[in-house]
Amino acid sequence: MINFARDVESYFIPMDYYAAVYRTGGEEFSILMYGLSDDQARQAIDDYFKRLKQLVVLRENPKLRLTVSAGISSIQDAEVVLKDFIEKN
Repeated sequence: MINFARDVESYFIPMDYYAAVYRTGGEEFSILMYGLSDDQARQAIDDYFKRLKQLVVLRENPKLRLTVSAGISSIQDAEVVLKDFIEKN
């Protein structure tokens, strides 16, 4: 889990758009990408999935790979409180 958290953060944080990665709980993470359309966000996730296929999770078992599922939600209203949005999604 630590390798994944480090990898996802090191991938998204340096992007041209503002991104924030945080652990929602347990094995669940959220990536906030600001200023992207839904299509651009999907592409960013797809690009990361390609990278993730190469991530070594355990040195003792380098063939072990992670699986990830993802969903995309958009906030269009600047008045929406981010915390409330995350709790609903």
